[in-house]
Amino acid sequence: MSPSDPPIELVVTKLWPPASRSVHVARARPLDLLRAGEGRTLTLVDAPAGSGKTTAVAQWLAADADRRPGCWFSVDRSDNDPTRFWTYVIMTVRQAIPGFGDQPLSALSGSVDVGTSVLPALINELAAWDRGLALVIDDYHLIANPAIHWQLEHFLERLPERVQVVLSTRVDPPLPLSRWRGRGQLAELRAAELRFEAPEAEELFGRMDLGLASEDVTRLLERTEGWAAGLSLAGLSVAGREDPAAFVRDFAGTDRHVVDYLATEVLERQPPEAQRFLVRCSVLSRLSGRLCDAVLERPGSARVLADLEHSNAFVMPLGHTREWYRLHHLFAEVLANELRSTEPALIPALHRRASRWYGSEGLVFEAVEHAVEARDARLVADLLMPVVFDYVSSGQGTTVLGWLDRLGEELVASESRLCLSGATASLVLGEGPGTARWLDLAERRAYDGPLPGGPASIDAGIAAIRGVTTSGRVLHHLDAARTAVELSREDTSPWRLLAQGALGLALYWSGEPEQARPWIEGPARLAPPLLSCTANGLLAMIAADAGDPDAGDRFAGEGRAIAREHHLETSPPFGRVLLADARVAWLRGALPVAASSLEQAVEVLRLGPYPYETADALLALAEVRHLAGAHGAARAALFEARTRLDGIQELGILRMRWEQAEARLARPAAARAAASSRDELSSRELEVLRMLPSALSEAQIGEELFISYHTAHSHIRAIYRKLGTTSRAQTVERGRATGLLPSALIRAEAGSGELV
Repeated sequence: MSPSDPPIELVVTKLWPPASRSVHVARARPLDLLRAGEGRTLTLVDAPAGSGKTTAVAQWLAADADRRPGCWFSVDRSDNDPTRFWTYVIMTVRQAIPGFGDQPLSALSGSVDVGTSVLPALINELAAWDRGLALVIDDYHLIANPAIHWQLEHFLERLPERVQVVLSTRVDPPLPLSRWRGRGQLAELRAAELRFEAPEAEELFGRMDLGLASEDVTRLLERTEGWAAGLSLAGLSVAGREDPAAFVRDFAGTDRHVVDYLATEVLERQPPEAQRFLVRCSVLSRLSGRLCDAVLERPGSARVLADLEHSNAFVMPLGHTREWYRLHHLFAEVLANELRSTEPALIPALHRRASRWYGSEGLVFEAVEHAVEARDARLVADLLMPVVFDYVSSGQGTTVLGWLDRLGEELVASESRLCLSGATASLVLGEGPGTARWLDLAERRAYDGPLPGGPASIDAGIAAIRGVTTSGRVLHHLDAARTAVELSREDTSPWRLLAQGALGLALYWSGEPEQARPWIEGPARLAPPLLSCTANGLLAMIAADAGDPDAGDRFAGEGRAIAREHHLETSPPFGRVLLADARVAWLRGALPVAASSLEQAVEVLRLGPYPYETADALLALAEVRHLAGAHGAARAALFEARTRLDGIQELGILRMRWEQAEARLARPAAARAAASSRDELSSRELEVLRMLPSALSEAQIGEELFISYHTAHSHIRAIYRKLGTTSRAQTVERGRATGLLPSALIRAEAGSGELV
């Protein structure tokens, strides 16, 4: 993916403002109020459906196009995922500013924290733009995600004044409107300002060539209270009547009744072919000739769309090519109700056909949307399984879980591939209980078919995720990861790398770092960014634990580079890199640097499903603070570590680290200085230390102790770290000074003796 590529599939028609209709009225009052929003935090256009919000804003955008560029984003319900929402915001700005947004797009492709990594880049790039800009977000009432509201608030408060943001909505958004209003930072256009006045209504009906008398126009204006949709629908119903005045006299009702009555009039006056077309295509949010042909299983839809637009039947073109259209929102609701009343059994089939058409066009998101609406679990699984790893890696785990939630647990449970998709999304989002629940459901439903783009099998996928879940049972993770690796030997997808990384992770926490290393090296080099960053962080931790600060620096540097390139510095996987940085600094005696890195690591790791790493960082932080004399802060870190460790059933290497931290913090400073070195070394490490004064190589020491060269090397590096040394001679000297080695030691070697 290049920096300019969006992390999601785009529906480009959502970035097109509505085209001017053949019958429209230029409205001075809304135009003036919209222009008054320049230089303010927000311009809010808030009015009920059918009030003419979209038309008024589109007219303003076109009228001021020569003075400053403008751009448009039409929200739909699928945009409640922050990654999707902000991708569309960036891409719509790019319509007005060519080449805009490479850095924030790159941030979105890997970030889990929009507020700290994406928005600053977006705002900075807008601040560098030296001309004005109008950004319209239409139908914002469809956004229900609190995270997006919070992010938008911070975005708006930091924008340069020359960028004017217009929100068009049916309800007040949960933003600090009162505060902005009190500061004069809010421009508002509401239903009262959008109501048609008599001259505008006269012009509208005159352009429709209805031949209405002034008193009839006045009566319609009174009955509709200037409501734009009511006037337009009334005009369509009057057209062609022999006695329009009689119709106007009988016209009455509330807004909802007006819509129902007039929409029925409009629909019934269409030819039967057009009626069927409109009702059945109401399942589509956007229409094109080829898409409608596929959904209706008949040709000629492009001609029908053009005819409907020409007859003003509330079919509106998107852009200027007349290839894509949408139905007026209110008219679409009436048509959908008609479809539910007359042909409910046909609805799933229509959605299924739309899904297959979008799938054939490579538009997976839209294909899944319609498959979900069709309630077709198998079709959703066919579409989702090959891309779920990409979706969750690009920050769209919320979207995946949203689809499954709409399907309902009963349908999802019938398809093990969907359960595995849910587990994958929950894992990345840090929802441990959700991950376990989806995995349990996946295991209850056998699936033997192929999984293109997915793991080698359902069992392999389940085992891989169980290998990295947060159950707090190291041996359970280890068994699952070994199973995943075994089942994935012929797999070429990222799932194989996930299985290998899971095995390396489980081996590390079970106390076998050298065995873990080869399983982590592949993911560190070849995996997608999120997994690669994590793997490099783990390699850096292994090196630091072994007393090798240079290797720790090298691997941590790789992790930092990946995180920087993909804006992962605030995401939980980066915590392993920070933890390794701290251990390297500690090895080198740089306690303030170690403390700073550990504090950052704790903050980042708390955000994700990393209980072992978080507890490890807290234990290390407690010790570093204690060494620096900050005893109260040290006890606070130890207390939090205890709280987290209490929930872990199998501690692995954390048990030793916990016991060491407890002992060191409990020991008075003087006693600690005399005894710390002895307590730090394990019995095996003491055996290795006592052989260091000899002339034996590391390999020969291993042979003497019946351990491998790699294990001997690992023990020697650990001794260096614990004694704060960097060479064999220095270690021997430190061992004598602390009493770990006697001042003189005679060791007989084969055929020779050495006095030490």
